[in-house]
Amino acid sequence: MPARSTPFQKLVHHIQHQLSDGASVVESEFLHHRMMGDKREVDIVIRSMVAEHPVVVSIECIEQGRPADQPWVEKMKAKHEHLETSKLVLVSLSGFYEPALKLAALYGISTYTPEEACSANWTEIVGQPNLVVARYDFTPEMMWLVFESSKGLIQLPADANTRLRRPDISVDGNLGELVSHVLHNRDFSKPALDAITQDGGGTIDFEFKTDVSFLALDEEGMERLVVAVRLKVKSVRRSSPLDITSLTWKGTPVAFGHGKTVLGDTVITVVEKAPGQMDTRVEIDGKLMGPYYK
Repeated sequence: MPARSTPFQKLVHHIQHQLSDGASVVESEFLHHRMMGDKREVDIVIRSMVAEHPVVVSIECIEQGRPADQPWVEKMKAKHEHLETSKLVLVSLSGFYEPALKLAALYGISTYTPEEACSANWTEIVGQPNLVVARYDFTPEMMWLVFESSKGLIQLPADANTRLRRPDISVDGNLGELVSHVLHNRDFSKPALDAITQDGGGTIDFEFKTDVSFLALDEEGMERLVVAVRLKVKSVRRSSPLDITSLTWKGTPVAFGHGKTVLGDTVITVVEKAPGQMDTRVEIDGKLMGPYYK
């Protein structure tokens, strides 16, 4: 944080005064980096509980004679991607250049001068939920068929064009069609989505067995029963924030969010139909993708 300067000290005192006793406001706190394992210093950290969920609002401050620029916004965004930050707020003594403001808005980052920050409602800022909308792309890079033989299980390399035959109905297909179906199946997608929590690329090793029998040719040209399929899958995750507004309509709790995300023009509406029962409707580029019930 900049040297103990009056504008930023005033901001800290303003936040402390506004927030309830249940929230903590700490200057120069170190947050754990999930990837590297070390800690990174953050100028001001607000910790609170919102609807029984922990919320960490990180505030980064810059004190210089010219407005904050786009590279600083990008630097702060990258810094907090792997920290426990729930919401990022940037405060610049000299304001922001217009490209920096536009980029921050796209990232869902709030921007203030010290004067603006001192007049802001921090109870509302800390309590405002922020939803992350993510897109996952999975591409099979390597495939293997597993056969049973007299010597035990054998694994042979395959590709999307490898022919498969269902002996029960004499229908031919290829491995690419089967793998595409599996990658869209919940047995694969649910564990994969749970394991990938940050943007970027990686690989996933996955093995599956089919519900029906398939025959394929081994390396000697003999048809054998496929016991399993093994995959090495390239994964890419991209995400963007979506601000959610909570309100009550005729006594019913409602949450609503609308904005441009990695999926397109996104509209999400959540209505609590009954205690514990949520009706979620998702619309992407004008096309209804839901409803989903939980």
